Amino acid sequence: MGKAIAELLNNLGYPMRSITARDIANLVAIDPEAFNTLKRENKLYIDEVGREPLVAKNYGNDKNPFIEMLEFRYDKQLFTVLTANLTDEEIVDRYGPYIDERIAENFEKINYENKSYRTGR
Repeated sequence: MGKAIAELLNNLGYPMRSITARDIANLVAIDPEAFNTLKRENKLYIDEVGREPLVAKNYGNDKNPFIEMLEFRYDKQLFTVLTANLTDEEIVDRYGPYIDERIAENFEKINYENKSYRTGR
């Protein structure tokens, strides 16, 4: 669903950057400048939220890339689309109530309850 939204916006002339949450975690560890640039993207689609490591090392410092990304984008009110295979409870357990409240405030949740496009189950 998120990929379809990103593709639609791109086709309409509204460029949207796409990246997985796991790639964000890797980026903060190997290229902090690119991570900071990504945070500032006008429109961003983050796929597979919940599959990334919660902590990434950056020059020996622990970083929480997804949380940092979401907080920054929340503060700047930047357009963001997320996709995840997490329940509301799993979001709270993984990221805490603070991030859950930001998601509830800024995102329209669309629960997909049909068969998976990938597996047919």
